[in-house]
Amino acid sequence: MARILVIDDQPEIRDIVVAMLSAAGHQPTEAPHGIAGLALFREQIFDLVISDLDMPMKDGFATIAELRQLDPGLPIIAMSGGDAQQSGEAALRAGARTFLSKPFRRADLLDAVAGAIEHARAA
Repeated sequence: MARILVIDDQPEIRDIVVAMLSAAGHQPTEAPHGIAGLALFREQIFDLVISDLDMPMKDGFATIAELRQLDPGLPIIAMSGGDAQQSGEAALRAGARTFLSKPFRRADLLDAVAGAIEHARAA
């Protein structure tokens, strides 16, 4: 399945997302903030990135923008517990392919992952 980088400053959220992805057969790697996520992205190959938007040190918007510069075709899913409409629109402008509002269901996450990967392969 897919190699997925999960970037979120909340360990409990990362644990849940990683568990959902692992159970579905994906290979997740986790990072606690944007700086660590970008460092991992430069060292390893990922098929997809899932990033929280509200993080210390380097927020998700800046992280997504930098990921987009490093790999313009990279599928990116943004997630946030904030104002879904405002956060979602801003994430898409920053370069995310899809937005998930926390909390989300396992099916929503896996559908977003499948859709983002499918879209990237078709491009």
